[in-house]
Amino acid sequence: MNLSTEQLLEIAQYSFVRMDGAWFMTLARKLGKETAWEIDVEAWSQFSYVFGKKLISFEDHKKQVM
Repeated sequence: MNLSTEQLLEIAQYSFVRMDGAWFMTLARKLGKETAWEIDVEAWSQFSYVFGKKLISFEDHKKQVM
């Protein structure tokens, strides 16, 4: 299979959104919607922090190369 960068990004985005939804729905079914929401907010908060650090490291690397 030979996919373009754009196609790979589209697949990654689709998969990421679907996995997040499946994760939330499973938590809601097992623990209730309120608890699922609290866990989802906490997970996204942690992810956002780590993702932000990764973006900064890419930007720092880009500056060093230039």
